[in-house]
Amino acid sequence: MLEVTFGVLACIRDSRERVLLVKTTYGRNHWQLPGGYVEEHESPVAALRRELREELQMEIEVGPLAGTYYKVYERNLSLVFFCSVMRGRLKPNNGEISEAAFFQAASLPDGLSARGRIIVNDCIRRERSPYLWVFSAPGTLVSP
Repeated sequence: MLEVTFGVLACIRDSRERVLLVKTTYGRNHWQLPGGYVEEHESPVAALRRELREELQMEIEVGPLAGTYYKVYERNLSLVFFCSVMRGRLKPNNGEISEAAFFQAASLPDGLSARGRIIVNDCIRRERSPYLWVFSAPGTLVSP
């Protein structure tokens, strides 16, 4: 049986249509949408709320599904949700997140992966992906 990790990411835009990205302190130390992994016996929505509370001290409202993305090379399935901030201010937890900032589509940071750029651009354009994006290797799109 195939075992996969299950992640959730938040697409949060501000009033100027910029998208929130975080820079992690672990792994490749790169920029990405905020979120994390779903734990056993936890729903995707509960996991996303928990991750943003832990990492950014924010309470969010989880909205509709924005897209589904699968990394074959890491066996990782991620659900991306459109979200809005209910309470809290952007305060990164320096244990896992070193920086957090809003970015325009034209000025995305250098440390954002090719896969991350596809996901973020989907979010900025407010497009809902009714299909599954599949990546066979870093930066390699197999199919929409």
